[in-house]
Amino acid sequence: MKITSLEGNRHALDGGSMFGHVPKALWSRWIKSDENNRAELASRALLIEDDKGDLYLFDGTIGTSLPPKERERYCVVGEENQLLLSLASNGVKPKDIRGIVLSHLHFDHVGGVLNRDEKGLSLLFPHATHYISVSHFERAKAPKPRDRASFISDLPPLLESSGKLKLLQKDDRLPFPSELFLSEGHTLGLLIVMLYAPGLIALPTDLIPGVPWINLPVNTGFDRFPEQSVIEKEALLKRVVKEDGLLFLTHDPLQAFIGISFENSRFSQK
Repeated sequence: MKITSLEGNRHALDGGSMFGHVPKALWSRWIKSDENNRAELASRALLIEDDKGDLYLFDGTIGTSLPPKERERYCVVGEENQLLLSLASNGVKPKDIRGIVLSHLHFDHVGGVLNRDEKGLSLLFPHATHYISVSHFERAKAPKPRDRASFISDLPPLLESSGKLKLLQKDDRLPFPSELFLSEGHTLGLLIVMLYAPGLIALPTDLIPGVPWINLPVNTGFDRFPEQSVIEKEALLKRVVKEDGLLFLTHDPLQAFIGISFENSRFSQK
């Protein structure tokens, strides 16, 4: 298996929302922010090539498909879809992608696989099956008031009508060698994927968005159940340490892959 980190459009989200109960005096040491306290974030996808040469994506970045006011609100960088540019720089066209594993359907993880024009929303990858957990898809179709703004309302019906949707239960498998876990702390049915290429590479998505969130008490304000996030995060990090694996970080502004150590009762970057 061959894996490649792909940069999407950079953006920014409110630092208080990204760091939950952590005060700005502390989180401002960890990440850059602007005069409106919006923290600078990366937006990455992972390109996976299996041993048969089939190509898959994990996550879809924020892209440029949000309406103009929302793109301005979230400081989306660039007018072009950076995910497509990153794929092109690796010699890959949208029609080459066989499947897209969407960890969840929050706008900053799906916008790059979508196009929006005067006709509305459409899928950019014509031959790709879109893999999502059943429980999360149901949540996206009927979000609660607290997380409604995180979803693109016209995406679930688009996926249902496309014929390119594959809903996954916890015991299902992806078409390439991997393990799947469903996380409930950040959002219902978050898909976390473990790859072996050949060593362990964990894809924790928004359970651990970047290096600062390795600290167990640090959660985003978007998490549905912060205590559950801590439990899930600790279990994942213990496994990465035990197997001397790597984390793939979707939102860290500086690093895509890091190793993890455990010393003095705390996890840290190697």
